[in-house]
Amino acid sequence: MREEEKAYLAGFLEADGCISIRKFKRDKRRRKDYYGGVVSIVNTKKSILEYFQKLIGKGTIHVLNKGTAKWKRSYRYQINGREASELLRIIRPYMKIKDKQADLYCEMYRIKMTHMTQEQYNKAEERYEEIKLLMTALNKKGP
Repeated sequence: MREEEKAYLAGFLEADGCISIRKFKRDKRRRKDYYGGVVSIVNTKKSILEYFQKLIGKGTIHVLNKGTAKWKRSYRYQINGREASELLRIIRPYMKIKDKQADLYCEMYRIKMTHMTQEQYNKAEERYEEIKLLMTALNKKGP
């Protein structure tokens, strides 16, 4: 990815995107609750999201809403997990608004990729919760 493409993507993410972390409840595959994240961009021009998808080489595009007489159809590009962390690391030097969210997301995935003892894992779970709460506060709308 060229430097100007990194800068363009970073600006687009900061304007029309979201970096989030949430806690998922355990299911049949997982014995414990777990934390995961997603980086997404929403836009009414599917072509720009397809451009980002091709540029990054990963991620998916979904119809967010089908549109009405008053509203255009909108689309969401999203990438998650370690792939999103790698993307944020690449575009991070160009981020000015959501830079703290990018740092928290990358921290969470650095921890996730570390082999741990049970005691270290328990501490990591506590840090994941702290990161999630910080991310929620940073993403809060309004004053």
